[in-house]
Amino acid sequence: MKICLSCGKCCYNTEMELSKQDIIRIEDQNTLGLRKDDFCIETDGFLKLKNIDNHCIFLDPNTKHCKIYLFRPTGCKFYPLIFNQEKNKCVIDEDCPYKNNFYVHKPILKKNCRELRKWVSNELFNISD
Repeated sequence: MKICLSCGKCCYNTEMELSKQDIIRIEDQNTLGLRKDDFCIETDGFLKLKNIDNHCIFLDPNTKHCKIYLFRPTGCKFYPLIFNQEKNKCVIDEDCPYKNNFYVHKPILKKNCRELRKWVSNELFNISD
């Protein structure tokens, strides 16, 4: 798998969902002093990354780099692999301009899809639950 070319496109108008573990890790590790309410919003009963000026709160818009890259949300680690709930399957996000750089080897794609499916099923939570 190749690495991201840091265009930042995936960080604009993000709808990235967060697990409890993501929130705890971000709160514990970020040196920005941010707490859950600073970087999370509730949408459709789920907690998601907050957007500031139409981009993820953790994106540096000048460098296009993530301020919390080493402990970024799990969904960001899988990207551009996403789980399409309507189709009930993993897909490569068509919005990623470099989507062809990722998951070119089927075994890696299948392994990551299993892990993503597990994360969506076991870790994401509806805050009304």
